Amino acid sequence: MNHTEERYKLRSALITLFFTILFGTYFYRLIEEWTWINALYFTVATVTTVGYGDITPTHTVSKIFTVFFMLASIGLALYSLNILASIRFQNRSKTFFFRDSIEKAIIRHKRKFFKHKKQSESNTGSRASLSR
Repeated sequence: MNHTEERYKLRSALITLFFTILFGTYFYRLIEEWTWINALYFTVATVTTVGYGDITPTHTVSKIFTVFFMLASIGLALYSLNILASIRFQNRSKTFFFRDSIEKAIIRHKRKFFKHKKQSESNTGSRASLSR
């Protein structure tokens, strides 16, 4: 998979995660009649699996929704993190590959340089002895 496809997948997953949090916030605001900030707080705590327990759903519908919301949103959050880690790992491995290839090229050129220098010194030395 190329770099552009991975970035597209990451962007799509993050946008979906954003709208999932927005939907959860709206749901808790509507059903539980929490303030917007409390609804957002509970939604983000649920998605990130923090779950402090200071705010809990009181309606049966909210509890059932929360169960399915947890399963879906946690999976989506983990999927987003997986893609992000994959992109980061690929960039890092490309850097290591590039660094290794540069180091190998430098070693190769050093060997050629010293071999050439040694040959030209031996050629210069043999010419000097011939001219005496």
